[in-house]
Amino acid sequence: VESGKFILKSTNTFPFGAEVQLTLLDEHKNTLKVLNSNGKISPALTNGNTDGHIPIEEQIEFVVDEAVTEALIDTKFLMVRAQFSSTYLNNNVVYSNAALKFLLSSQLKLKASL
Repeated sequence: VESGKFILKSTNTFPFGAEVQLTLLDEHKNTLKVLNSNGKISPALTNGNTDGHIPIEEQIEFVVDEAVTEALIDTKFLMVRAQFSSTYLNNNVVYSNAALKFLLSSQLKLKASL
């Protein structure tokens, strides 16, 4: 791997926003590298019936630079950590449909030799 990015697609139905980190772990689950995202997950808003939240779908990215590519050699696991924060809005009630879903993908530039 020469460079690239990890792409985290999220669907949030919590009334809280979140900052997200991606941690590269070795086979013993020791931390190799922590990547901070280039954005935050937004809080969901209350629906018109005020009995649930409207899902917010977003995409945030983590840059894969030279230091990360070196850590990828020993990476066996990835951990996604979300730290929630309440909003200034009055929608901090958590309804039964509350969930935070992730889909992690990557766009990597690979180096190959024949």
